[in-house]
Amino acid sequence: MRATVIGGTGHIGRFLVGQLIEDGWTVTVVSSGRAPLPRERGWERAHHAVGRYDGGPEWRRLMAELKPDLVVDIIQRDLAATYDAVAGVARHYIVCGSVWMLGAATMVPTPERIFGEAFGASYQRRREIILETFARAKGAGLPLTAVFPPNICGPGKIPLDTVGGRSAEVHRGLAAGRPVPLPEGMLTLISPCDASDVAQVFRLAARRPEAAAGEIFNAGPAYAVTMPRLVEIFGEIHGVRIPIEWISAERFYGEVASTAGQAFHFRHHMCPDTRKAAERLGYRPQFTCEETLRRAVDWMKAQRLI
Repeated sequence: MRATVIGGTGHIGRFLVGQLIEDGWTVTVVSSGRAPLPRERGWERAHHAVGRYDGGPEWRRLMAELKPDLVVDIIQRDLAATYDAVAGVARHYIVCGSVWMLGAATMVPTPERIFGEAFGASYQRRREIILETFARAKGAGLPLTAVFPPNICGPGKIPLDTVGGRSAEVHRGLAAGRPVPLPEGMLTLISPCDASDVAQVFRLAARRPEAAAGEIFNAGPAYAVTMPRLVEIFGEIHGVRIPIEWISAERFYGEVASTAGQAFHFRHHMCPDTRKAAERLGYRPQFTCEETLRRAVDWMKAQRLI
């Protein structure tokens, strides 16, 4: 069984490649060639191909030459072109989306349901392409599955910080116990999910294509935490007390989380409902929010980021 993983050198792929090899897949990772290959378990048995992910003739030729039974598309830069290139060869196509594509949730935990416009034009367009490809996959088309993770965390990824970004400088402040400003009454939910657990959903979908075909599956931890609890967790990890400075919402969104991307994390809950992945695929997250944040901090320390 041949699997092609597009963008496999990133934070999800570094775990997924080893998981697929463990399941008996012959894995070829397609990347730009700019990033070094990870050293996680199984990578020594993976094949590597360099390709320019632009949907052009060379890209289509590469996909056809690899003849994959399974395609895992983590980047989703040109889903339509890649889907076309492997439609006559592959048996299953799994693409990575994002919980942000669902729009501003009106219920928690949040199921795989469209609640409105996706956050930002890029997520909106990517969502449209995924849904268009699902429509094409119905009937005789190549079966498609999508995985929607929340805030990816764990080794290899700087975790979400208390400003709504992924800044090593902000994390150095947390390690030093500097006060954290939050808007008054802030109890928004956030769900840092270990990249290994995100990879697990892809792995399980690959194992059970008949259950995964035509479906969107959320990935995520077993529970979410509030923003104040996130601050507390970082304090526990660093062994310091991090005081919260409660400020007005006007000041917070004007001075602290001033960009739309930062503010989204505080204005909208991110607590994905993973029951469908559990019931249909057997998904069970391995790491709690606290554990995945600790794993991420340990990785940052190893990389001398903090």
